[in-house]
Amino acid sequence: MLTGFKCLFNVLNIKGKTIGICMKAAYIAAAGAIIAALIAGLFTLIPEDSPTVNQIVSGNGTASIHTGKGDIHIGITPEQYESGLKRREQEVIQQFKMSHDDERHLLEIEKQAIQKHLLDLNQSYQDHIKDLRKRIAEMESLRGQVPDNVLRQARNALANGNTREADILFQQIEEQARGAISAAAEAAYQRGKIAEAEIHYQQAFDHFKRSARLVPDSSLYLNEAGLLADTLGQYRKAVEYYEHALASDLKTYGEDHPNVATYRNNLGSAWKALGKYEKAIK
Repeated sequence: MLTGFKCLFNVLNIKGKTIGICMKAAYIAAAGAIIAALIAGLFTLIPEDSPTVNQIVSGNGTASIHTGKGDIHIGITPEQYESGLKRREQEVIQQFKMSHDDERHLLEIEKQAIQKHLLDLNQSYQDHIKDLRKRIAEMESLRGQVPDNVLRQARNALANGNTREADILFQQIEEQARGAISAAAEAAYQRGKIAEAEIHYQQAFDHFKRSARLVPDSSLYLNEAGLLADTLGQYRKAVEYYEHALASDLKTYGEDHPNVATYRNNLGSAWKALGKYEKAIK
């Protein structure tokens, strides 16, 4: 422990003095205070067994996730996030120029979504990181159903913004976990969230539909499918998914659960979009 203090002071070069191993108690206390201050300025400490997700206070947008199996650091910066959005925007613009009329509706929806994210970039980035942390925590449900090394690779790829690698790994999990339906469904859901974050809405919808089909009583998967159907203007399909999500959580939690209120609101919005105002206010 004394060696650690010596190393720190040598690096910091405090007043040009070299502190030896045989420090006096006062110097040790001072060193401890400095170290504590430095750590407090960078990290929020978490208990070893806590599942809490904490974000590093720094300017580069990194975050730390504690899963019980070691920390995972999210290394996606605001600049990388913005660059990805702008790259996708250019893809959509080019696709729009070469597309047929029946394809342009989807591309217009995606372009508007990208521009909305870019308009309030800071909030969009914070929402993206929050969602990413939640998704990585949810991946713990796969533990024991897929090899630990594959799960670790998928989590790290997702945390570092390597979405292509993450999608390939989740595809492998999905294909190899046919016997483990819940693992396949979670992998499809994770692929859907990747596609959604990159504004590939039709791909995201296909993944969410598959996850909901594999585990038809999962309100999470059903609601995600409903949200994408809603985004794509497929309101009748959205109603169907929202109704199933609502029924599932009513059965599980009862009327007073926050999820139930959320799904009722989503269902009402879809009915309203269809012009069924009497159903929307039920």
